[in-house]
Amino acid sequence: MLLALGMGLTLAGQTTINGGRVVSGNWDAGNAAATKPAKAGTSLPATCNVGEQFFKTDAGAGQNLYFCTSTGTWTQMSGGGGGGSGPTGPTGATGATGATGATGPTGPQGSQGPTGPTGATGVTGVTGATGPTGATGPGVPDGVSRGTVLYGNATPAAAWLAKGTSGQVVGYDANDVGPKTAKVYQTLYYPTCYTTTSTAYTGTGWYLSSGTVLTYTGTAPKICFMNIPDSSPPTATLIFRSPSAWDLTTLEVHLTFHPSVGSQNDTIINRLELACIDAGVSVVDPTFGSPASVTTTLGASPTSKLLTASWIAPTLPSGCAGGQLMYLRFSRDTTDTATTGDNWVGVTLRAKTAIILE
Repeated sequence: MLLALGMGLTLAGQTTINGGRVVSGNWDAGNAAATKPAKAGTSLPATCNVGEQFFKTDAGAGQNLYFCTSTGTWTQMSGGGGGGSGPTGPTGATGATGATGATGPTGPQGSQGPTGPTGATGVTGVTGATGPTGATGPGVPDGVSRGTVLYGNATPAAAWLAKGTSGQVVGYDANDVGPKTAKVYQTLYYPTCYTTTSTAYTGTGWYLSSGTVLTYTGTAPKICFMNIPDSSPPTATLIFRSPSAWDLTTLEVHLTFHPSVGSQNDTIINRLELACIDAGVSVVDPTFGSPASVTTTLGASPTSKLLTASWIAPTLPSGCAGGQLMYLRFSRDTTDTATTGDNWVGVTLRAKTAIILE
């Protein structure tokens, strides 16, 4: 009796049970102030036996209780009225799109792309306004009349233009104001000789050295020429007064001739020397400039064919000017390859002269 009472008093207080216990009777906790029938924590135990329970404190509310459904396997209690889990419901509608976030920082600059095609050419601009009219040119100098010849240093200076035909005007003042000047070629021809029916005579102004032979060929009319042999050739000198308006820096000479006999590709070399005699200077033994020469190559069947050597500019001695007495001395260079006689027919001279037109 006392033992039972003592036990009753003991059981009525707080009791801690250590070690395993097996309860085979009924436990009624209906009047308990609180009950905690399962172990609690945030991590499921690593092992379990069937029938154990565990209250996981960090699980979603109402889903905290786990059961050991097989050795070592925990199964979370799901909601519902005691039956099994129902089928998964349909996916809900997509929620509204959230607000656009802030713009991110600008990325690094990319590499330069290829050059694009060239654009079309723009339209031509409008023509600018015409400039003012230039000043009027000089008038005719005092004392100059129509056809007056201008000398080399005349004013206004004459324009030197390309070589033209003798007597042909090649340039003038396009403004049609004041005198119009031009330089044209004046050409002179001197035959080496002339002939009658049976006699050849030396041409006007020619002086022939010893050994020069004058002859002619043909029937009627006959052509006269001066024969210059290949061996020890003589000289022939043309003496004449040059026109005062000539610019002797433009003087050119060419010789017309024909070979007595000859072969294709033979060469004939003619030489030319010039001397000038001014008023008051002795005409005896004038001083000649350096020789100038011109080479002519014979073509096919050259015998008796009329040939013209290229234009040659003689070397001008110091002081030579238009209006002076001139000596043109011709000779043959013995280094040429033609062995035939060189028959001179005549000499053509040309030089520029200035004229004024109105």
